[in-house]
Amino acid sequence: MRWLFVALLATHGWTLPGVAVMDAVWAPTWQGLAEGLAQSLRLLILVWWLRRIWLVSGRDGFLGALYLLFRPFRRLGLPAATLACRLGLTLHYADRLLSLPRPVHWRQWPTWLAESMAQTGPDEVELTLCRWRAPDWVLVGLAVAIATGMWA
Repeated sequence: MRWLFVALLATHGWTLPGVAVMDAVWAPTWQGLAEGLAQSLRLLILVWWLRRIWLVSGRDGFLGALYLLFRPFRRLGLPAATLACRLGLTLHYADRLLSLPRPVHWRQWPTWLAESMAQTGPDEVELTLCRWRAPDWVLVGLAVAIATGMWA
């Protein structure tokens, strides 16, 4: 994750125009570094909130929340249930791969992956959906108000 932050900072620092940090042709700009830092901070906050949701509600609650998030886009042809199920299966196989002992040499990877993927996955993925309570609606309304700049 830290390399992603460094990449965001470097890409923004060296590609956005502005006042150079030092007197050199290859120097990053202050505006680019500030924008890269802002993007990194946004990403860190997003990952922190996703991790918090994961810890509070677990995998089933997380998949249910993603299903509810994607559900309004069904009118545009986005299959919300299919996306949630595929993500659930992906997380299942990722957990399985992380639980296996790591191969020592890179040449062992193809056989290691073939053996681990030959095992069958779950027969069904169950999405648990929770009812919305009043604090949930207040939090979403507050987030929308802040995002649209209506909060003064």
